[in-house]
Amino acid sequence: MAVSRQRFLFEGPGTYYIDLNQTTSLQERKMQRGMLMRHVRGGLIKDSNNESVVRINVAPATWPVKTAIRRGFKLWNKMIEQRISEGGIGISKGKYHDYKVALNHHHYLVGLGNNQLPVDAGGTTLTSGEWTYSRMVSEDVNWSDATLTSNRNRNAEQYYTHIVGPHVDGTGTVGGTGVDPTNGEWLSVGLVRSWIDTRAEPITNEPDFPTTALSDPLANLFDETDADDEVLERLRDDNDEAPYDENSLFGIGHGTGNHADLQRVAMAATQDGAGQISALNGFSALNGLIQVHITQTTSGQVEMLLDVDMKGEKL
Repeated sequence: MAVSRQRFLFEGPGTYYIDLNQTTSLQERKMQRGMLMRHVRGGLIKDSNNESVVRINVAPATWPVKTAIRRGFKLWNKMIEQRISEGGIGISKGKYHDYKVALNHHHYLVGLGNNQLPVDAGGTTLTSGEWTYSRMVSEDVNWSDATLTSNRNRNAEQYYTHIVGPHVDGTGTVGGTGVDPTNGEWLSVGLVRSWIDTRAEPITNEPDFPTTALSDPLANLFDETDADDEVLERLRDDNDEAPYDENSLFGIGHGTGNHADLQRVAMAATQDGAGQISALNGFSALNGLIQVHITQTTSGQVEMLLDVDMKGEKL
């Protein structure tokens, strides 16, 4: 399989974001669409004298997270198709039309136009083309907004989406519920948080076991050793609930920190001298979105090489 070797430079400690769909499209001059699991075969990090630790975090590759991404994609497509159909608009989607979603709430807050881009051996960064993250345009009206009575042609609420983490509301509060009529009710919505909030919870104590069955005469017709009651009690009481907490999963917003709800998939560390270059293990990233978290003894530049498979795996 063809590999795209990509080089990145990070100026000191901090939290950075890379969209492998964007970087591969840019470096290879071939559009890489979203809704893919992208695979990194491995890589290297180099730091001459700052003793860095580089941690790679991605969205958890669990079925709820994948389902939440697919749900967001379907709703976004439905929104567009409905506008074109209902409006009788004779246009088609552009060649580079694609669903682009942020990794988490922090990715949105640091700016979706601030992704790390590939550099050449001399340190020159490739100039990005158009890479605009998708926005939902909502028909949900905030009727408490007084401007609705004075402006017949109101602007619809628009917001971005991110995979994991809490919503960012119209006041810019992470996980808040406040409403800012100027900017709309939401700035960015967490797909996994929205998914879990709209699911029916698993039924507990399944199947529903009537207590009277333990003493029913016909049920005890063959209970010659008096063991049937205990067997039925075990059936009633043991393993009759889901083996997971109904309201807990990675991705729903366990905290407002930069790294909450993400999955650590790779790490590497450097030290002065012969240890200034360190190998980075391979990993996979939903939608090609990765977070790079760097800590250092003293601030300095870190170089990273990644071998990215050109062909991703459909979600």
